Amino acid sequence: MDPYALAAGALGTVQSGQMRVWFNKSFSGTVHLVRALKSAGAYVLASHTGASAMLVDADQQLIEDRGLSGEAYVRWALEMAVLHRIDVLVPGKEAHQLAQARALFGARGVKLLIAAEPEVLSLLADKARFYAGFDPSICAVLPFRVVTTVDEFSVACAELGAEGPICMKPVRGVFGQGFRSLVTSQSLERLLEGDLTSLSRTEAERIFSSSGPKFRPMLVMRYAGGAERSIDCLGHQGELVRAVVRRKQSGSSVQVLEDNPQATEIARRATAAYGLTGIYNVQTKDVGGVPHILEINPRASGGIQVAMTSGLNFPLWSVKLLMGLATPAEVPVPRTGLQVAQISAPVVVGP
Repeated sequence: MDPYALAAGALGTVQSGQMRVWFNKSFSGTVHLVRALKSAGAYVLASHTGASAMLVDADQQLIEDRGLSGEAYVRWALEMAVLHRIDVLVPGKEAHQLAQARALFGARGVKLLIAAEPEVLSLLADKARFYAGFDPSICAVLPFRVVTTVDEFSVACAELGAEGPICMKPVRGVFGQGFRSLVTSQSLERLLEGDLTSLSRTEAERIFSSSGPKFRPMLVMRYAGGAERSIDCLGHQGELVRAVVRRKQSGSSVQVLEDNPQATEIARRATAAYGLTGIYNVQTKDVGGVPHILEINPRASGGIQVAMTSGLNFPLWSVKLLMGLATPAEVPVPRTGLQVAQISAPVVVGP
């Protein structure tokens, strides 16, 4: 099935002409959002600081100045949005700064598709603050400690390790960067089997010691070894409109699109708690069959193309809801029960 096939209808227009949507610098997986919107008849502009897969299918490409950031980037983005007659800007880079300037863009007729308000974006980016303030009535929270010294790390390992397997990850990070399961000792078998995500506590202490008296804040946590679910969400002003629950299978590239009311309810409560809108992702993992929150990503997930095999065109409906061209009731219900494997393919990104 073509994941970019329209779930229903056409994108629609604003006043007259073709809807114009801009994706600024973001992850290469943004190409799937570009393709999905183009399949709906939108005109898509994409920008990046260099060659990127996210640019290949855009109707128009822009090269961003690598040195632009902060308020200077916002001013440039506003200038480009007006120049290119953009209706909707979907930020990747500087999403927090752009969210703060939402009114400035709105005054020029440009809407921003951002999943949350600036203060919520800051909270979700800081996993320590996020876990500490997370409402356990939404979903259970894994026991954790924030550590910045070797002594704190050793104490956290002793306390949490007494309850079961543990892991660590940075307080800030994306795509699982820096995640390691903590083991009592390294083994040749684990290395030969291709396990690159485990680290002995002794080796971790040595690495932390070499970085000075203090290191960047890290989380030591209980390791959740059960089923992992990635819930791709479409929301509108704090209301969950639709969700696609992807259950990842250990040791397999196949994911299952589940009909899972419990996971959907977790996403619904999280949406209301954080006032989420547009496209975002909630991740959970089970301990003893009980789902525990991992994170909420205020952006499209890296597996959004898998979720779109359900027939739900996420960027199409997110833009239609944002522009007032559809109501939540009109959004089609995604299919479930599918087993989906992702196949990568090479694309030419230059010159």
